[in-house]
Amino acid sequence: MVNYIDVNELESELSRTRKKFEEWATKLQRNAVDVRDNHIQSMSDQTGKIDSLIARASHMQQQAEQVKERVSREEAESSALQQEVVAYQAEHDKLKLQVEQLKSEKQLREAEFQREEAAHSVEDNGKKKRLGALRKALALYSSRLGLTFKQGNDELQLVFTQIIRSNPTQEFVINVQISAENTYNVTKSEPAIPKLPELVQRLNQDNNFSAFIKKARAEFVAMSASA
Repeated sequence: MVNYIDVNELESELSRTRKKFEEWATKLQRNAVDVRDNHIQSMSDQTGKIDSLIARASHMQQQAEQVKERVSREEAESSALQQEVVAYQAEHDKLKLQVEQLKSEKQLREAEFQREEAAHSVEDNGKKKRLGALRKALALYSSRLGLTFKQGNDELQLVFTQIIRSNPTQEFVINVQISAENTYNVTKSEPAIPKLPELVQRLNQDNNFSAFIKKARAEFVAMSASA
């Protein structure tokens, strides 16, 4: 005889699962804000360094000019002063080169940040779509298919029951993970479904998580019937 599911318990499970998904999405948004804040601070530090080096270069140039004037006034010390001029000029050229290098580095970091920010935006949008599909599937099938969801550290576990009439409480398990490339991966299937790679491929093509759940359950039922 089929054991009926406790509706109140399922609603509590649904609420907890939704809360975990929302916390996950909030964490992703916070990480993006942290990356942006760190970039702004880094750019501010680089700008300060450039301004400081420009000021030093200007000061060194002024000192070089002063030394040149001393050379013209003090012929007796011209040789030693000329060496000092050369040293100041060399330091000035070195600082000028450092300024150019820092400017180039700043531009590269700015471009890299923009690429990373764009990548984060694409990744967040992709994950939000897939999270939406997961929530929708949870609402539609948790009470109809003997299905419960368990949230792990970085994956969602689907636990099917009511597969075998003679043993409706027996659990059939699939673990689903959303990868860094915003694709679905199945990390566990007990028992193993032979057509699972085909089901995952179709899921990544149409992002229809509800259809994936139906097909996975149908495979479990067929396997149990033929056992």
